[in-house]
Amino acid sequence: MSCRSWSSEALILSVKDFGEGHRNAVLLLPGEEHCSRILEAAVFGGPKSKMRGLVVPYQSGTVWLYSNPIKNSNKITDFKVTEYRIGLRDNLTRLWCAAFASELAVKLKGNIDWEILNFFLTGIASSNETECRTALLRFLWRVIIFSGIAPEVETCNRCGLHLSGKIENLSFVKNNENEEVLFYIPNEDACVCKNCLQKGEPNFKLSSESLLYLFAVKNLIPKISRALDISEKTYSELKHFLFYLIKSQTEGTFRTLESGDFLF
Repeated sequence: MSCRSWSSEALILSVKDFGEGHRNAVLLLPGEEHCSRILEAAVFGGPKSKMRGLVVPYQSGTVWLYSNPIKNSNKITDFKVTEYRIGLRDNLTRLWCAAFASELAVKLKGNIDWEILNFFLTGIASSNETECRTALLRFLWRVIIFSGIAPEVETCNRCGLHLSGKIENLSFVKNNENEEVLFYIPNEDACVCKNCLQKGEPNFKLSSESLLYLFAVKNLIPKISRALDISEKTYSELKHFLFYLIKSQTEGTFRTLESGDFLF
């Protein structure tokens, strides 16, 4: 099989130096349906190279590559940036969220929606710290949904109590802010109501406000879910629940989580 040149849309996930001024880039390329493709490619050139200023983490655009199937190697020959996302580098929270999202894409081996990741990075590039934190929750829940690992969070798995009709009613949440409506049971990968919860059973509490937020992100247009304010208690509930789901589907530890205590 001969070498070939080709092009594709691409998001730069990470860049690492190797050799004499050369670098290796990890790219995310769009795939079929809600999946993408991870590709590693060399970036040749010294400190003054054009490519060094273009192939930068979290930027996306059109990449031109030269592939050698025999050596199983790829080289970036050009990159036209369409999304610079400079704002990500102006704030530590934005930068951490971008780094975590990129690490997640690699750990999921490309099993992540191309548009969801790109929209997330573009959105947080101009967001404040509070907006970044809630945007991360929405991003995680969408990734979980499209990856096919989302548990049912509208029905009790034991008695069949269905809550979706109530969740759609905002007054239900306002009148029951502190009511713990469902409990996620890790051993069953499902939720149960408080009447079915067994004493001492490990669980993640999901209040009515948490359930509304999950419902809105899944079923309503992004404009509506972005406009929903959540309490610190709800943020904490969702953070622990969603990060548990993500970590249960990936191998090893997240380097970004080990350095992200300031977010929590």
